[in-house]
Amino acid sequence: GDAGGGDGAPSPVVPSNVQAALEGLRTHGFPNYFGLQRFGANVDAATHEVGAALLRADYPQALRLLLAPSQDDSAEELEARRIFWSTQDAVAALRLLPRRPSVARQLLEGLRDSGSSNVLAALSRLPKNLRSMYLHALQSWVWNHAASERLRRYGCEAAVEGDLVLPPDAVAGGAATGAEIEAVACELDAGGGAALAEEAAGGADGAEGADGSDSGVGKAAKGGDSGPHGLPEPHVVTAEEAAARTYSIEDVVLPLPGTKVVMPQNELAEVYTELLARQRLQPPPLHHK
Repeated sequence: GDAGGGDGAPSPVVPSNVQAALEGLRTHGFPNYFGLQRFGANVDAATHEVGAALLRADYPQALRLLLAPSQDDSAEELEARRIFWSTQDAVAALRLLPRRPSVARQLLEGLRDSGSSNVLAALSRLPKNLRSMYLHALQSWVWNHAASERLRRYGCEAAVEGDLVLPPDAVAGGAATGAEIEAVACELDAGGGAALAEEAAGGADGAEGADGSDSGVGKAAKGGDSGPHGLPEPHVVTAEEAAARTYSIEDVVLPLPGTKVVMPQNELAEVYTELLARQRLQPPPLHHK
């Protein structure tokens, strides 16, 4: 609807609309999406796009995104970026760049020391935890879109056939340790064996509840059948369980994409494939091997 009046003034608050929104929130909750901060402030070079480029081993594109101008850049930073992209002269760009530590400085120093054509060496200057962040951002981007599609296609009332849920003893047993979450890593793989991508795919949350709850494979409690890395194996909801409404939407979990995660056994599996294809990535295996 119209967010404001014809003169730009905000529309008056309608109490009945507020009450309806609160009732919907109380009844259905809300998707607890990964927040915008995970994707960075530069809309033209979002962190998940960097992660996708790393996984494709498209290192020049990753460099272009990381050295793209940002609305938060100072005049000196903007000029340094402009000079580099117009001349490929990292030394000249560094002279203008403020001396404080930054991604741009690390990359330009890498290009200065290794040569402007050795993009991989420059990217290797970035700390491993920062490279991991770009991979996590891609996983989060996929998860957010998959969560929206799950709710759009199947609603928010109950688990449907093919959804994933956690075994009750897993949910009751206590949260997985940080080491287990780090271990699962949802080892992202572009199929090309990109060294930086393999190194960067270090830690991840594993999965989230479809309603944004704290349940999920990565945050899963111990117990039940054990999958890779000792994390609980999710249960695939059967047709009979769906008809009996055995599980609620709060029981449903969605995986972060990876090579060793169980995927939903319904239309959402194709959603994951389509989302990865949008980033020119091949889908991971849909089952444990």
